[in-house]
Amino acid sequence: MKINWHNLQRKYLIKVEPIESYVKDSIGFLKLDDYEINVILVGNRKIKEINKEYRNKSSETDVISFSVDLDYPDRKFLGDIYICVEVAVRQAKAYGHSVDCELAILIIHGILHLIGLDHEVDNGEMRLIEDRINERLFNIIK
Repeated sequence: MKINWHNLQRKYLIKVEPIESYVKDSIGFLKLDDYEINVILVGNRKIKEINKEYRNKSSETDVISFSVDLDYPDRKFLGDIYICVEVAVRQAKAYGHSVDCELAILIIHGILHLIGLDHEVDNGEMRLIEDRINERLFNIIK
């Protein structure tokens, strides 16, 4: 999987290499090597704007993904994943793991939405897959 990074926030310094490695190693069994995504790191204000415009919710959130079905001759583009870094930092502290780990978890969550899974309407299918991937992630990070 190719990840295109776009850091639109300036509050936190984010090193993308370890996060990208964690994500790729954790989702390897999903066979997404030929796919591409954009990960856009934003702050509270931007994620609130996106959440309001597309989900009609007037609050910040951690991750929002937008699926795009584009096929190029050499790759397939899945879509965009917006992550609020400020929320990710708070969640990492609350859950007792690193910010890199939390960002990887949120990217994985976004990827699962991009491939068609939806925890809001399925019968726990996405949660089971996410738990399996996160178990792999935590084993990689340790």
